[in-house]
Amino acid sequence: MVSITVNDVAPNGLSYTSPNLYTRGVAINNLTPTVTGTVTSYSVSPSLPSGLSLNTSTGVISGTPTAVTAQANYTVTASNSGGSATASLTITVKDNPTISLGNMTKTYGDASFSLNATSNSTGAITYSSSNTSVATISGNTVTIVGSGSATITASLTVGKASPTISLGNMTKTYSDASFNLNATSNSTGAITY
Repeated sequence: MVSITVNDVAPNGLSYTSPNLYTRGVAINNLTPTVTGTVTSYSVSPSLPSGLSLNTSTGVISGTPTAVTAQANYTVTASNSGGSATASLTITVKDNPTISLGNMTKTYGDASFSLNATSNSTGAITYSSSNTSVATISGNTVTIVGSGSATITASLTVGKASPTISLGNMTKTYSDASFNLNATSNSTGAITY
């Protein structure tokens, strides 16, 4: 008796968009892999940040991160009976930006005073007055100019992350069949080739 085992061709060209910056408590757009060949299972090491999961059948990473996580590298492995392919991706989970500025009571005639809001995020903090006949603001200095009430608002300007485009490495030989390019991006714009 002769036994023959036929293995699949190992997957290759596995890639994910990277780096990935997410915000705690905000659902991520599904992170879908690009891979050539048949894949029977996916795995990741180390474990993804809390709240994110890897679908072991499709390789899609999804979920809502629940904890702030420093930048870390994760290795995803796509496997079948013929072997495996790996891809490395970077994920960082940041906190929602918050601004803290305590309530205060001032009296008409008080000296000008400084506002010192704090934030857990980088960016410029600016201030505005809801009633400039009561309080005016220059930079972070408030001057009381009349009686009444005014709401002082602190605003944080946060810049957007730069978009990245990923396209896995591939090796082709003259006379190979035509093939499709499958780039991925952390942005919503169209990708053209």
